[in-house]
Amino acid sequence: QVCAGAKVLLQKTRCLYFEVGRTHFSWFGYRIRDLLQLLDSEGFQLFRIPSNGCLQGIDVDYDTDVVENLIGLKDPSEFSDRTGWIIRS
Repeated sequence: QVCAGAKVLLQKTRCLYFEVGRTHFSWFGYRIRDLLQLLDSEGFQLFRIPSNGCLQGIDVDYDTDVVENLIGLKDPSEFSDRTGWIIRS
């Protein structure tokens, strides 16, 4: 709900670090997919963090039973150059 009301802010944002959890989201009547679709529509490429220093690409249908941190990036190459993190698709 916060992201849906922050379209102008999302247009100016290059990187988002956020938490998802199926159970938590269901308490408020939405799914992980709903948030990922919104971020995708705002130009973010989506990633999970399988290990420190590495990002793995995910799509809008990504789901998880556990609470997990994800990252949305507008320019993954810039992020990788700036941080040294490895990005896998």
